[in-house]
Amino acid sequence: MNLIFNKLLALLIFPLVFFSCGSKDSGNSKLDEEVESITNVDPKEKVRFQRAKIVFFSLPSPMETSRILKKSGAVYNKRILNSPANKNGYQTSKEKAVGLGVFIADLSFANAFDQQQDCLDYFSVVRELSVDLALSNVFTAEFIEKIEANIENEDSVLKYLSESYWQANNDLKEDGRESFAALVAAGAWVEGLHIATSLINVSNPDPEFVNRVGDQKSSLKQLINYMDSFKDPKNLKELITDLEALQLLFDEIQVKHERKEKVVDEKGVATVGSKKTYVFPNDLLKRIVEKSHEIRNKHA
Repeated sequence: MNLIFNKLLALLIFPLVFFSCGSKDSGNSKLDEEVESITNVDPKEKVRFQRAKIVFFSLPSPMETSRILKKSGAVYNKRILNSPANKNGYQTSKEKAVGLGVFIADLSFANAFDQQQDCLDYFSVVRELSVDLALSNVFTAEFIEKIEANIENEDSVLKYLSESYWQANNDLKEDGRESFAALVAAGAWVEGLHIATSLINVSNPDPEFVNRVGDQKSSLKQLINYMDSFKDPKNLKELITDLEALQLLFDEIQVKHERKEKVVDEKGVATVGSKKTYVFPNDLLKRIVEKSHEIRNKHA
């Protein structure tokens, strides 16, 4: 591969993680500069670049999801996560790639709630799956030592995890296993939605949680487009089909924009904004919860 193409691949690394590492404004500027500077790349690669860019801004990372749930008052419940004991159930490389994403989301959730032992247990599984996927050069003994030494420092753990995921996705792409990156991303997204919907009381839902689920209406569409861009029916088709069935339910969600009251700051500058809320007609929320659990249990 030439230098320009390597540069492009580096920018397409795992949107779910990239999103958690910087602001939208600065990231958007850098991506725009890069796509303008790439002139000797196949047009199809530029299209994927743009799709990845959309996913980059649409999908919340598992880490971001965990932070929001924690802020919303969610209580840590280990039973809703995928047990580390299930690691042996992943046999094929495809299953292991999805499983890696699932356990990454679980690891992030445990980390957000300062569950140190669970973090170490989940990291051990992530490490094993990464070895099976020929990514052992990323999750090295040195990396494990860093995690263990900083396990009580959430920001440091997030930093090390993010750096490693960047490298992992880059390796997958350079080895011609690009669709595995989509499987990892999908696994993390599915598990993140499963965690969020598991915390919802359907009969009396918390508005914050409901809005969090509603936010996934756009991100699900972008995730499907991103996965579909790899044109790899052998590895991705079944999961894409299941996600498309979920998308049909999300399409029923009604989006409302409520105008906020004008706020004047200390300098006399007035700002007026709007608040986005989601309306789930009839039993739609229940159906989304059930479908999300069905997809998660099928693929995870």
